[in-house]
Amino acid sequence: MRTREELLAAVHGRLNRVLADGNRSAVLEAAALVEAGDLASYAADGSAVDLEVAHALGWLYFWRAPLFPRRKPGRRAGPPFVSSRGAS
Repeated sequence: MRTREELLAAVHGRLNRVLADGNRSAVLEAAALVEAGDLASYAADGSAVDLEVAHALGWLYFWRAPLFPRRKPGRRAGPPFVSSRGAS
């Protein structure tokens, strides 16, 4: 797995691309899910929350969420980062 700093740089790069041109494809790529899942492992170590990681993942979710279909009434929402590897 890549280091926290490498993963943060990758996620920040994706977010900056969205901000630069409004195209959300960078946050919708499969690699974005892998990076998010790996980065999420750094979000909390059991004693403290890594706010920089949580902030980056929050923005990634913000830019991804509106593009997913709305859930049907009465159905519980699933996790925002779901890939073939499962929820992260």
